[in-house]
Amino acid sequence: MIPGDLNAGLEHDLEELPEVVAKALLEWRKASLERDRKEAILYLSYKGSEEKRTVTEIEALVDANDDRYALKLAEAVAESEYTRVYEKLLSQKRLANLRTAF
Repeated sequence: MIPGDLNAGLEHDLEELPEVVAKALLEWRKASLERDRKEAILYLSYKGSEEKRTVTEIEALVDANDDRYALKLAEAVAESEYTRVYEKLLSQKRLANLRTAF
């Protein structure tokens, strides 16, 4: 038998965590879209410059841009947070299944 405090915490987590997971996923997707947008802007700005560059050179300039790097880091942090809360939700669901298994 699961003590009352643990049982209440489990029920609370099962109610609240899906919303937290959804918000974390939204933040991850927004970070990804922002990075994609920045890469497109950078690509077009380098392509439209007076100096003619190859596609490989343009891609290297985009990859080396500090703003893009910061956005990639933000995206990685958002993905990590999503994974953390999603794994916590799965863990709580396993506990709930074990609770009802006996």
